[in-house]
Amino acid sequence: MYKELPDRMYMVFRHLNSEVEYIRADLHQAEVDALHAECDRLTAMMEPTSSCGWKQDQDGNWWTSCGKGFTFVDGGPVENGFKFCPYCGGEIWMGQEE
Repeated sequence: MYKELPDRMYMVFRHLNSEVEYIRADLHQAEVDALHAECDRLTAMMEPTSSCGWKQDQDGNWWTSCGKGFTFVDGGPVENGFKFCPYCGGEIWMGQEE
């Protein structure tokens, strides 16, 4: 009887160990799925979905159609290599001066 006990304990241990491995795999997959979802969300935010019009006022400040202001030391968005709005990610197009 006592000899069977270690064998039974070994079988229970193996069963529990395999259950733990299944749980670890499930948790790992849930983490991977969550990371993929977050990457998809951030990628969608980064992709320009529209354009953003930039207009310069009399004081030399640039105003975006997404509602932000920007001031360059020299030149404007084109001269400074801006192709996309740093606020909304939209492709910059130049509006008329106000």
